Amino acid sequence: MKRKQLLFKITIPFLLGICGIINAQSIVSHDFNDGKLGPFESTNLNRMTFKDGALECTWKPSDYTGTGTSSKKTEFRADDNAYEFRQEFWTGFKVKVHDDVFATNTNNDMSFMQIWGFDETGANHYAMLKFDGRNGGALTWYHRNGGGSAGKSNFLVYPGFPRNRFVDIIIHVKLSSNGGIVQIWADGDLKLDISGQNMGWGEMDANGQINNSYSTPGSWGMYNYRNVPGYEQTYDSDRHYFDGYLDGETRTLTYDDLTLWNGPNGYDIVDPSDGTITPPSGCELPWITNNFTVSDNTVNYSSGAIDISCVDSVDITLDIKGEGNMETEDYINVYYKVDGGALRTIATHTDSFTTKSLEVSDINGDTIEIVIQAYTSYPGEVYTISNIKISENNTTTNGVNFQLVKRNATGFAIDGGSGAVAGRSVELYTNVQHNNLTWTEIDRGGGYYSYQKYNTNVCLDGGAGGANGQDVTLQPCNASDYGQHWQKIDAGARHYRLQKRGTNYSLDGGNGGDIDQNVYLWSSGSSNQNQHWRFDNANKNADADVKALNKIDIYPTLVSDLLTVNIPESESAWIHIANMAGQQIYSELKKGTTSVNLEHLETGVYLVKINNNGTTSITKIVKD
Repeated sequence: MKRKQLLFKITIPFLLGICGIINAQSIVSHDFNDGKLGPFESTNLNRMTFKDGALECTWKPSDYTGTGTSSKKTEFRADDNAYEFRQEFWTGFKVKVHDDVFATNTNNDMSFMQIWGFDETGANHYAMLKFDGRNGGALTWYHRNGGGSAGKSNFLVYPGFPRNRFVDIIIHVKLSSNGGIVQIWADGDLKLDISGQNMGWGEMDANGQINNSYSTPGSWGMYNYRNVPGYEQTYDSDRHYFDGYLDGETRTLTYDDLTLWNGPNGYDIVDPSDGTITPPSGCELPWITNNFTVSDNTVNYSSGAIDISCVDSVDITLDIKGEGNMETEDYINVYYKVDGGALRTIATHTDSFTTKSLEVSDINGDTIEIVIQAYTSYPGEVYTISNIKISENNTTTNGVNFQLVKRNATGFAIDGGSGAVAGRSVELYTNVQHNNLTWTEIDRGGGYYSYQKYNTNVCLDGGAGGANGQDVTLQPCNASDYGQHWQKIDAGARHYRLQKRGTNYSLDGGNGGDIDQNVYLWSSGSSNQNQHWRFDNANKNADADVKALNKIDIYPTLVSDLLTVNIPESESAWIHIANMAGQQIYSELKKGTTSVNLEHLETGVYLVKINNNGTTSITKIVKD
């Protein structure tokens, strides 16, 4: 989500001028143009340089002496007398990750900023923004669930974080035992938005910290966590990897325009942008993001809404892999959304598996979003997501199965009924993934096409001549029958008008939409949306038809005759079908693609149970 920028900027002197009205400890800000730290302090001044009105922080392994934490960091923090918060705060700043950060040592990470908590027993950080050098570099968020060393949560914020340029960061944090909030923006895009969190330090309740517990926003700059030289691929009691430092390695971060605000609704107060943020460039495909892994971590990733309005349809492709001894609590779920709608499943797994190439094809809409949720409970358990790509679908509809969806009643599509009955009138029916509503386009040449009902020998036929209200029926497909030839005329916004060859009459679905509403011919009208049809690639946008290696598919879920079960050729599975009373009506061990004839069953809901490799899945189907 891109926040709209203000038409004006509140200047720093003005903000500082009203501090006495707000609260002397509610806001601090500094732009570093004066070559000073201002309201901030540091014990690492020897590793900081003021350059071009910004603060450059550098670090190298030789700075680490093994004698305390100060030697493994280059940090600055708000002066203790300058700022303090207890429950809710905002911070905004510019940060630049230079090219040298983890250029040669990718198995490492460090924090950008930390938030510290205090109680009567001591202090520790409870939240931080981190930069992970793995897989091209990613921004992550880490926080403790409650006080002390209680459970921890990790979230992926920004895979493939930009290098060698300033990125505007805004962070909003609210502490609570059950209603904590974390929001993080990068260059105006909301990258992380989580609520209902148990987050803080010391004693907490729904209103934040209690009993003399309090917090400070802590520190900015770099804190280098993998701080044991000479160790490789080992980890401590908190399962933090110690990958060691490399000889000659350097790390450089630059900060500018840092503001803290204590209270709600502080986005515009801490916004570090100068109004020059470049808005999204619109629909530019292919869209590609960097690979990332999940190991001893919780990840909630969203690509954000990606503009796909300039193309007819797109494909999503990506690879996933699971390595290690996964327990039942480990999982990876991959979804996508179209136009901000409901999540649609690409894959769900709770196990380890070899690389699977996933694809969802021919997706129509104005925006698309990829959502990945994953968790593993141990460093040796790793989910890898790679080669994520959204690209234009360049295939034609010729030879592809699709549905003809009515433009001004998108809940309805053209239905050919059961089987292949010559002379049957075609009608509208609820837009569902079903063979009766599935058609194949046949190129007849000269810009004309026939539309054959899936897995039959009958085609849409407009009869001889043309007249308003003339019936459209199913007839045996005949390449030389002009009654079955339709000119496909672009009606805009990925819709088409189908005009019968040699006439001025088009395929018309009538006003609005309803079950069993007749489809007929009517005088062609370019603006008549009753004649506008969207070609939705059948069984491609449906969850059950995502192409994944080693995945068992069951379709359609609304079935009139044949139910298809796809089982990987290298495996076998028991297929059990029962009615809702628990009476088993089918049971057989199968491998590969199996079709089960359910034509004889009564209308109703049935359960399909698949037993495969010691696991059981249950799917509901509806017999119409």
